[in-house]
Amino acid sequence: MTMITITDINIFPLKSCKGFTVKSWPYTDKGFKFDREWMLISVKRNCQITQREYPKMSLIEASLTESLEYLIIKTPDNPLELRIPTKLPDYPKMDTVVLFGNEVNAVDMGDEAADHLSAFLNYKVRLMKTPDDHVRKPAQELFDDSMNDVVTKTVFNNDKSLVAPILNSSFADNFPFLVIADISLEDLNKKATDQIEMLRFRPNIVVTGTKQPFEEDTWHFIEINGENKSGFYCATCCDRCTIPNVNPSKGVKDVDVRVVLSSFRRNNKNQPLFGVYLLCTSKEGTISVGDTIQVVKSKDPPQLISA
Repeated sequence: MTMITITDINIFPLKSCKGFTVKSWPYTDKGFKFDREWMLISVKRNCQITQREYPKMSLIEASLTESLEYLIIKTPDNPLELRIPTKLPDYPKMDTVVLFGNEVNAVDMGDEAADHLSAFLNYKVRLMKTPDDHVRKPAQELFDDSMNDVVTKTVFNNDKSLVAPILNSSFADNFPFLVIADISLEDLNKKATDQIEMLRFRPNIVVTGTKQPFEEDTWHFIEINGENKSGFYCATCCDRCTIPNVNPSKGVKDVDVRVVLSSFRRNNKNQPLFGVYLLCTSKEGTISVGDTIQVVKSKDPPQLISA
């Protein structure tokens, strides 16, 4: 019997910028450790900026030192690299910024980082980090019906018969984890003129071994079996913005992936879907390449409309 197995793990420390691939990585109640714990904000608008408006952000490299003590940021225009401590001071100064219309607390990482990144983007930005006690719950209207039922029972009605999801994330768009099956991308590429690489979709986890394309749409609750058994709810499918249109190695929009997806993967809100979001049920653990996934409970796939 073919097992569903994790083949790739991607960490994106700086939101909407280039990340790195690992074989094994710890997670917390906010997602993979350090994943999207930093973001760039517009000085003018005091809100997040992403590849949607600034596709060059895909060329900003963000990695971590082996000790995990520093975030390393590199830009193609500057031979110097930024080294940002990952540990915040005991009592950092908090700023209020806007992330997709909602106010969140964030810590400014200083003028050197801001000047370096502003020069590359030719736009004034500040580098911000999540506070250690950061809590950012996804809006309930984002959940699909099956997940909404779980949240209502466990969070609002205190139903102990179900394991409760942890509702938290760092600076991710909506949810802390994104998973895509390799066969789903293969199916998409059968319909595309130009071959589309997986990194355009910025998944944290890539899996192999599903029997059908987009089988991950039907997962309701899964267990990842590795160093420890970890339970995850599949909160909803990911409705795709224009970021997959960006060529991550060139920093320009060159393929309209949304048009291809919309031809066969459009929901009743006219949103193209690709990948599923996960919510963990434990506050810490480790996920590794080679870990297997067991689908404990399934659900109906999303309703799609014809092109």
